[in-house]
Amino acid sequence: MSKDIVAKGSAAADNKWRFEAVPDHEDGTRLDRFLRRLFPGLGQGQIERMLRNGLIRLDGAKAKAATRLAAGQTLRLPPVIAETPAASKPAAPRIVASSSLRQQFDDMFLAEGKGWLALNKPSGLAVQGGTGTHHHIDGMMRAMSDAMQAGR
Repeated sequence: MSKDIVAKGSAAADNKWRFEAVPDHEDGTRLDRFLRRLFPGLGQGQIERMLRNGLIRLDGAKAKAATRLAAGQTLRLPPVIAETPAASKPAAPRIVASSSLRQQFDDMFLAEGKGWLALNKPSGLAVQGGTGTHHHIDGMMRAMSDAMQAGR
């Protein structure tokens, strides 16, 4: 047995590796999605790295992020995964609805229908937020939706 692998029944298992059984309601779920639900602060990059390095194993074997889980399978998780706090990611700044934001959105607006919206997005304006991207279409729509629900 490898020195870094601790047997499931040993006393040291609580201090080193964590073992999770896949519950019935997660049958057919992708491994990466299951892990992100289990550890909300865990990023996709961290998951991919731990899978590549063999730190996360499914029934003792290496697995890929897209692997579909079956109920009853066992995941071996490294001790560092439990130390990842759920709130380790700072919350992205929210876009606040204002008259200038409303005007900018109105200038982009082309047409709408049931379940769709057509915009003429200016070059350089992001559709989705990301690291260092604080002004984007998704955030604008969320801010205006929040303002409408609040009656502003």
